[in-house]
Amino acid sequence: MRLRTLYARPGRSAMLMLVGTSLLVLSCTADEINAFFASRSGQFAVGFSNKTPYRAVFTVGAYDDLNQFSIPEFQQFRIEGNQTAGPIFLNCRRVVSVGGATLLALIDQAEAAIPDRDAFVETVNFSSAPANSALAAAPTEGTAEPQIRRLGDDFPCGGYCIFTFEADPSAPGGFRIDYALIR
Repeated sequence: MRLRTLYARPGRSAMLMLVGTSLLVLSCTADEINAFFASRSGQFAVGFSNKTPYRAVFTVGAYDDLNQFSIPEFQQFRIEGNQTAGPIFLNCRRVVSVGGATLLALIDQAEAAIPDRDAFVETVNFSSAPANSALAAAPTEGTAEPQIRRLGDDFPCGGYCIFTFEADPSAPGGFRIDYALIR
C-alpha cells in the first residue's frame, strides 16, 4: 500500500523517472552516450588500403552493440598486397568492426551464411601463400589486431571510413590497422 501511494502522488513518478535516468546516464562513458544519441539514418562508406606486400584476409561489418538481437551487416575480403578495395556501403549502425570478436559472435548468433569461412577470423590475417593454395587465408606472415569504431565519436552516418593495413614489427602480430575518416 505504501509503494502504491508513493507512485500515486503527482510528480513523484516523474521524479523517480528522472533519478533513474540520471543514474543510468552517469554510469555510461561519454563514448557510450555519444553513440546512443548519434543519428543512425542512411549509410556510410568503408574503404581499405593494403600497404603491405601480403594478402589481407578479414571480415568487416556494422552492428548495434546496444541491441543483443542485432543482425550485423557484413562483407568479407581478400585484398592482395599493395591493393585497395571499396568503397562498400553499410547501413548506419552504432559500430563498424574489422575482425572484431563481437561482430563475429553476432554473425554466428544470427546463423548468417558465411561465404568465406577462412576469412571469418578475429583479426586480419596476412598471407604470402599462393592465392589458390590451402594457406591462402592463413596468417603465414602475421596478423593485425581488430579495429572497432563507434558511431558519433569515430564516424558519422554519411562519412567515409578508411582502414589502412601496414606492416609494423612493433605491433602484436607484426601488422597494424590505421584509421582515417572523410566527412
